Amino acid sequence: MKKTRVFGYLVAVSLFGLILLTGCKDKEDGAGKKIILTGGFKSDEAFRIESESCTKTEIMVYLSNIKNIYENSYGETIWARKTPDGFTLDESVKETVLARVSKVKVLVLMASEKGIELSDEEKGRAVAAANTYFDSLSESDKSVLNADLETITGMYEDYALANKVYDSLTSDINPEISDDEARTITVKHILIRTYREGADGERIPYSEASVKSARDRAEEALRQINGGMSFEEAVAAYNEDEKSEYDFRRIDVSDEYEAVAFSLSQDEVSGVTETEDGFYIIKCISTSKKDDTEKNKSDIIAEERRKYFESEYDSFLSSLTGNLNDEVMTEVTFESISGVTTSSFFENYEYYFEAD
Repeated sequence: MKKTRVFGYLVAVSLFGLILLTGCKDKEDGAGKKIILTGGFKSDEAFRIESESCTKTEIMVYLSNIKNIYENSYGETIWARKTPDGFTLDESVKETVLARVSKVKVLVLMASEKGIELSDEEKGRAVAAANTYFDSLSESDKSVLNADLETITGMYEDYALANKVYDSLTSDINPEISDDEARTITVKHILIRTYREGADGERIPYSEASVKSARDRAEEALRQINGGMSFEEAVAAYNEDEKSEYDFRRIDVSDEYEAVAFSLSQDEVSGVTETEDGFYIIKCISTSKKDDTEKNKSDIIAEERRKYFESEYDSFLSSLTGNLNDEVMTEVTFESISGVTTSSFFENYEYYFEAD
């Protein structure tokens, strides 16, 4: 039922799926875009995108912080889990770190092109954040990460500049959002699925005959409701969803579901509605949760800004070339940061840049 939503913009995008860098010669990717695969790396250089370079230390600082944030929340046993595509979670986190750092570097390049710079006051915040973070590192942490104050300061400046690019590009995106667009409704529904999940969590669509059977079952449920069965009784007898009651906004659900659910009056029951998930029968419990409206407007504006930014970002990204140092990246593993305890890099950023 729900749409996939992405929060924030310094997210785990597969950047190196777009400008990915391995090997030792030039080639073209599937879209015909040239990928420059040059040599000449410095010994500690993890990757290079155009004129922006990322060191092994930067990758290790990000990786150790994210690793320890995970462990502080979920315990060390979390790394035994596997992702749906079969990778261990530590491998997935390493790819996430590479994507996140590379996006920051692309945004630094974008800032240069657009003439966006940190003010002296912002540079001062970066210095303060770096000093606080560097002082929090044990001597062992500093040694393993090969971290120095200059590198940490540069990391905070890059992170702040990436955020400033986003703010600069999206500050004028302020669409008018009506109360209707922003309202939250409450519904109960009955779902008859038209897919099953495979062993790895992938969706396997039903056969044509099974889809017809699902439709027949949904229509049977609707007949029972129209014949006097209570909706709650029908939920108990027919619903294949893990629950039946939901609060949501228009942007949270599929177009087919939205069109029906938001047209219902309170206590009204829909007909059978087909979506990619299956067949729904929807009952409106509340047409609006007024307390949520203003917050929803802010969320929708934030989503519109994100979409605009990603369009600008993707256009800029398509012009770039880069190179990944496989040798250095192979050396960066959870084992290589074993014993490193740091986890406050991002917390310090929030304190110095977002506390106002």
